[in-house]
Amino acid sequence: MRGRINDLEAELGGSGDGPSLTEAEALAGTNLFVRYASKGKTTVEDARDGNGSPEELRENLRITSHTRFEAEGASVDGRPFEEWLHASQRYRFAEWLVARLVFEVRDTGNADRMGDLYDALPDIDRIELDGAIAVPDGDEEVEVGFDVVCRDRMGEPLFAANLDASREPVGEEEMAELVRDAVAVCRAERTFAGAFYLTAAFYESPALETARDATSGSLLSRDSRLSYVKESRNRGFHLSLVESRDDEFHLSVPDL
Repeated sequence: MRGRINDLEAELGGSGDGPSLTEAEALAGTNLFVRYASKGKTTVEDARDGNGSPEELRENLRITSHTRFEAEGASVDGRPFEEWLHASQRYRFAEWLVARLVFEVRDTGNADRMGDLYDALPDIDRIELDGAIAVPDGDEEVEVGFDVVCRDRMGEPLFAANLDASREPVGEEEMAELVRDAVAVCRAERTFAGAFYLTAAFYESPALETARDATSGSLLSRDSRLSYVKESRNRGFHLSLVESRDDEFHLSVPDL
């Protein structure tokens, strides 16, 4: 994929026009970064600590993009790159994760019960729109792919998400794949705090049962953490299911 992007750059270099990309090429070549107009104004960390409002954070927050291709004049499936990016499901999910989720958890009084996820939100620095996380596989490493991967400043993974923009409901297979891959990451990375599934449709009963089974360990141990996949005694992550409705995101699991 990166080779194809480089080829496009070479073909168009010096012409004054940006490359014409497919959606897959644009996603693979784009990273987002969480920045602020001023560190002295409301940040995600401030919101996590109980200060500031959604409006103040939104005004100060800057989600910038870095591309491996020449973004100026670029188009994605015939649309200007910036227009396509900001309208994409992955960008809007990243924006919700950074700017909104902290308030949903905080304002419903669930900061302690969602502690691992809540405390990791301010650490998001880079967001891959087509990411992968390396995990051990015997004597080698393999890369586990996700639609979105959030990392801290050191490049360590914090969150991973799979997204579905179709109108087809999410079934057991898709949910089981996310849980399996997230558990593998959790075993390998101590910084990993949460896995998300986002759908534009809804979750079928078998998918919800798979999510419930994955988080049942915390219930059996009377763990107070919400929707928590307990991988080992000292390690685990929050599993969150999100629904997209009318260009807004709603957390359906856990029910805050």
